[in-house]
Amino acid sequence: MSAQANITEIFPSFQGEGPYVGIPQLFIRFGGCHLRCAYCDEPQSLIKQSSCKIFNSIDGSTFDLRSNPFTIPELTSWVEGIYEKFPSHQSVSLTGGEPLLHSSFLREWLPQIHGRFQIYLETSGTQPERLAPILFWMNTIAMDIKLSSVGGESPFWEEQEAFLKIAQDKDLFVKVVCGAETSIEELERACQMVKKVNPKIPFVLQPVTPFGTVTHAPTSDQLEHWQKLCQNYLSRVLIQPQAHKILGIK
Repeated sequence: MSAQANITEIFPSFQGEGPYVGIPQLFIRFGGCHLRCAYCDEPQSLIKQSSCKIFNSIDGSTFDLRSNPFTIPELTSWVEGIYEKFPSHQSVSLTGGEPLLHSSFLREWLPQIHGRFQIYLETSGTQPERLAPILFWMNTIAMDIKLSSVGGESPFWEEQEAFLKIAQDKDLFVKVVCGAETSIEELERACQMVKKVNPKIPFVLQPVTPFGTVTHAPTSDQLEHWQKLCQNYLSRVLIQPQAHKILGIK
C-alpha cells in the first residue's frame, strides 16, 4: 500500500509564532497527537479525522471538504493548487497535532517537493528518532518545550535534549508557552537544557492564549522577570504572543 497521511487542515496564512512571524506559509495540519496539553487550541487535530478542510482564503471563511487519508500524489496536487492561488507562500509549515507521527509518510513525500518549497517543521520535539530520517529535507525547525506547570503533561527533558542535538545544525529555535502558573524551576531547567546543546539557539517565551482549562495569561511583570532569568543562560530570548490570534486569521 502506498504511503498515506491523515490531515485535518490545509490552509494559506502567515506564520504567527516565533522569529518568523509574518512569513507567508502553506500550512498542513496533520491529525493525531500523543500529547494532551491543557492549552491546546487545535483540539480537532488531537485525533485522526475522517475529512480534511482545505481553505481557499487566509481569513478561513471558505473551504472544501476532502476525505482522509491523503496519498503522496494527492497531497502534492493540493499543495501545488493552493500555491497557484497564493504564489508568495513558498514555505510549507508541517504542524499538528504532531507531524512527526507521520514521519514515514514525510520521508517519502518531502523529496517530491524539496527545492520548490522551504520546509518548516512545528513539533514538540519528543520524537527524536522520527526526526532523523527526514532531517535532510528540513529548512527550519520550531521545537516546543511543554512545561508541566502550564500544559499538564509530564516532562520530556531527555527526549528533547536528544532532539535538539539532532536538529542543531538546522535553522532551529525553541518555543515555550508560558502561563500565569509557569514554574520558575521548570523554566530554568528548559534554559539549562538548551544551553547544554547551544546557548545561541533562539528561545521564545510565548504567553499563552487562554483556551480550555488555561484561563490566565502571564502578566507583563512575569514576562519581564522570566526573560531576564533566561538571559542568564541564553543569548537570544524573545517574548512573542501568537500574532495570528491577535489578527483573527487562521
